[in-house]
Amino acid sequence: MATRTTSNEQGERTYLTATYFSLFLGVLGVDRFYMGYTGLGILKLITIGGFGIWWLIDLIWIALGNAKTKNGVRLIRTESAMRLVYIGVGIFLLLQISGSIVGTISYTSSLRSADKNIKEFTDTIRGAVIEMNEGSDGDQNGTIKITLPKDQ
Repeated sequence: MATRTTSNEQGERTYLTATYFSLFLGVLGVDRFYMGYTGLGILKLITIGGFGIWWLIDLIWIALGNAKTKNGVRLIRTESAMRLVYIGVGIFLLLQISGSIVGTISYTSSLRSADKNIKEFTDTIRGAVIEMNEGSDGDQNGTIKITLPKDQ
């Protein structure tokens, strides 16, 4: 009696796994290691995903179903796997966008705080008297005296 082996038992790689590896660990080259490209995986790891550019290209390449393993076998792509990929990529993009928004708000808040501190400092030293005395015999040792105004 003949038994039928599934594609995973034959060592073939799946589209869903490769896409998620590329999405979340692609900058480390895990997607390339998974598809059997050890040398490219190491290069991608060393360059941190080709400074992000190679990671993005590979993500699109794999997600569109154009990727093949080192043996030349196209990744197994099903409708359910494609839906899960679209959901995963959508969630990933939403997290990236929301993180960018939160980072921008935080940065703007810190700029406002810095502006406030600078304004308080300039208000404090407004009207200050600065005196400079040079050192004797032309040496470069001297003193600087700053007298702040009294509170009004």
